[in-house]
Amino acid sequence: MSAAEKISYNSYSTETKLKLIQHGNPNHFIEQGIPRTTALYWIKNSQKIKNIEPQTENLTDKKTSQIEVELIQEKALKELLIKVRKLHPYSFSKKKVTSKTVKKDFVLSIYRVKDQGLSLQKILHTIALSPSTFYRWQTLLHPCELSGKKCQKRSKHQLTEEELQNMKRYLTSKKYAHIPISSLCPLAQREGKLFCSVQTWYKYKNLFDWRRPVPHKHKKKPPEGYKTEKPNEAWHIDVSEIKVSETKKYYFQAVLDNFSRCILAWLISDEISAKNTLGLIKEAKNFCLEKLSSNGNKVITDGGSENTAHIVTKYIYGENLTHLVARRDIVFSNSMIEVFFRSLKHHFLFNQKIKSKEHLVKKVSFYVKQHNEVIPKPFLNNATPLESYTGTWTEESTNELSVQKLNALKNRKNKPLKPICNVCKGN
Repeated sequence: MSAAEKISYNSYSTETKLKLIQHGNPNHFIEQGIPRTTALYWIKNSQKIKNIEPQTENLTDKKTSQIEVELIQEKALKELLIKVRKLHPYSFSKKKVTSKTVKKDFVLSIYRVKDQGLSLQKILHTIALSPSTFYRWQTLLHPCELSGKKCQKRSKHQLTEEELQNMKRYLTSKKYAHIPISSLCPLAQREGKLFCSVQTWYKYKNLFDWRRPVPHKHKKKPPEGYKTEKPNEAWHIDVSEIKVSETKKYYFQAVLDNFSRCILAWLISDEISAKNTLGLIKEAKNFCLEKLSSNGNKVITDGGSENTAHIVTKYIYGENLTHLVARRDIVFSNSMIEVFFRSLKHHFLFNQKIKSKEHLVKKVSFYVKQHNEVIPKPFLNNATPLESYTGTWTEESTNELSVQKLNALKNRKNKPLKPICNVCKGN
């Protein structure tokens, strides 16, 4: 036989081998062309043939079934993705889903796909939804059994039950109804009650649907106005009308420092007059006599007759002050002090029953003291207006708050993550 010629061997099916092994006679299949030596080899290695070859066939079946399962999973993922993009054709990070019905529908659809054997991580990655968002939506289907509380199961950095109760007290108490959330956050930190970000306050407020005692509407943010770099560079003076009944009204006039938003002087009167304006400027000047510079501090008012009267302008220029009329001498309006008037009325006075002028003076005095000495302002690095005006709030004060915040975070991690209700245990 030449080297170019190849030896060919006959191959037999597994079924033929098993039949011969079962019969046990090596001469039984000679007529069908199976050599006796081959039959003896199969009988001798019968156990090996029975154990190995059927397993190979089982592996093929398993591969086929696995491919079928994967196809079903891919089909379910595709249908989920189509449904998600149909209901919300935007990126979840750029535009939030506001409808609770749509959120519940998404969660139920994710559950159905998860039942096909897919991991939650792969499903959320496919539709580009973060796990934290999914878990928040999940609470819509499985409300926590601990009414008003949230089970501490998901994160070690999550607020404790005591901290959540403190947050709820700040948000729902009438005592803090006149303070916005952006100021409640640093106020709670300064009182040593709660250390977390403003975003966390809004998150839990929306999650538990906590309502402030005084609801108010949000308007579009106005453009940036006139700003100074230190106290007493500019004062704002204006007057606002306060109605206590349909027939009786009083006038609230104040002097506000531009840099610190501190109220330097104020007055409740029965009428608007230039004498009141002059008296307030003198009172404000006495309040900060040591802080006035020789460069000429600015006094910003509107064009009302009580501000442009001769006795007022004469005193202003005689005291080395510069009088600026808003919208005339400068392009800016006198809105900074008007913002204070709005906060005074909408956050506080409109929820009080004013009985007399003395009662009004008492209420306004309380709010002015709260504004100057108690309520921190985020734009002042969480200082109160009086602290910013006097310079008593320093960088060390801010750093001390940061240290307390880190200590609160460490203490929160060491506390036990409980209670966990029966509903949350199963999720």
